[in-house]
Amino acid sequence: MNIFRKLHMNFALAPTAALLIFCGARYDTAASRLLMSRPLVRLGEASYSIYLVHDVVLAGAVKLTGSTVHGLAYDVAKLVLLLAAVLLISLALYTFYEAPARKWLRRRWGRQPPAKAAPSAS
Repeated sequence: MNIFRKLHMNFALAPTAALLIFCGARYDTAASRLLMSRPLVRLGEASYSIYLVHDVVLAGAVKLTGSTVHGLAYDVAKLVLLLAAVLLISLALYTFYEAPARKWLRRRWGRQPPAKAAPSAS
């Protein structure tokens, strides 16, 4: 059986992941400093845009270049260019669409007036 099909039965994965996240957040290490760097935080903020864009970019690349087998150098160059395209498009979408839309929504619906108390019957 494929190893990925067995992962759903790995009960130690969640506690181990929780421990790694806790240690990364709690202790000051080189890895935690790297993860808190400005570019990686920015990519984390744009992660939803990356999720939305990657499939469209990859499908477009397959349509443009075809699915024929090429050499290793071609495949590596194609991978690097597609990764750069996905990241640039995602960061642009986040910067010019997602972040301003979030600000607008928070301004519009973030500060709701307090609910008025029902008049008392006395």
